[in-house]
Amino acid sequence: MSRENVAIIYFSCLLIIGCNGRASIENSAYNHYFDGLKAYQSRDYLAAKQHFQLAKIYIPNDETFIADEILQYSNFECTIKCEYQVTSKGRAVQYQPNHYLNLINRDITNDAEPLDGQFTQPARIKAILQIQTHTKDNRLRAGEAAKLILQVQNIGRGSARDLNVYFTSSSAHISIQPNANVGLLKPGETATLTFPISQHIKGPKHRFDVDARFADSYTKLAGEVHYTYSSQALSYKKPRLTLKDPMTSRPIIAHYNNHKQLSLCNKSKHPAFGLKISMTADGLAEPATIKNGDIPLLHPNQCRIFDAYFRPNTQLKRGAKIGSQVIVTDVNGEPTRLNPQLKVEQSLFADTIITSR
Repeated sequence: MSRENVAIIYFSCLLIIGCNGRASIENSAYNHYFDGLKAYQSRDYLAAKQHFQLAKIYIPNDETFIADEILQYSNFECTIKCEYQVTSKGRAVQYQPNHYLNLINRDITNDAEPLDGQFTQPARIKAILQIQTHTKDNRLRAGEAAKLILQVQNIGRGSARDLNVYFTSSSAHISIQPNANVGLLKPGETATLTFPISQHIKGPKHRFDVDARFADSYTKLAGEVHYTYSSQALSYKKPRLTLKDPMTSRPIIAHYNNHKQLSLCNKSKHPAFGLKISMTADGLAEPATIKNGDIPLLHPNQCRIFDAYFRPNTQLKRGAKIGSQVIVTDVNGEPTRLNPQLKVEQSLFADTIITSR
């Protein structure tokens, strides 16, 4: 139902029932009533209550305006709570501010407390946004799974009954959760929420903004509802990785199932993300098994021990090098090939030379 149609319906009805003397007053009443209906339908109950109370200043009681069936609005459709109804006297346009005020006071409660209590006062939101990365500079690196921390406080007099936050980023390379529900936030209360945020692996070095917009499903918020956090994103850099031998493993024996501990180290000035370790089958009787080989994060100058289980070929002699390599892929799928410098220290057969006469 458009505002123009309502005005035509209402004004025509005034002419028919002979109420021209009250036209100005009733027109003002119905305009506020119509605004209240729209606010009620959008669940902005505080605004709806204000419009209905303004309407009652002009006409305090609920009424029904009768309109002639033959007029151009005879196909008018019933909308919110059926303002337009068919009665024994013809088509009727309902004016019911008291009816909707009763609905608001009945439905919008918290712990049996009516809207006339704290929900008549607007909530006012104060928010702090921060990006928490794995480094002290808090710059978002490509491929990094970082955190967006939101701290929101209600500094108003009224409660936010169903507070929601909507996130947008100024950069197409930044991935962020689009929205979240904070829920009920009473005056003085603070809520802290954490969301994942990341930069695409192919994203460039650039600055970006994250915008948080707040809205309550039941009422308008007072004061500022937009908050912005600015940060810097860094492009992908391949890590420089090395291997160390902690020298804690048992001797490597050909044809036996051996367990070797190795240490993967990051010699870069930046962290390495999403590392996965595997081992080639060169010089082995069967593929190796790697345990503790998935490393989500390896800081600069940090090492992480992993376990390799393998069985060298039987024919290898003592002192023979095992040609197997350690392959480390990162979050970008870039492989780094490392030589673990594995040697056979004991052999079952290869050290014995058998001759026949």
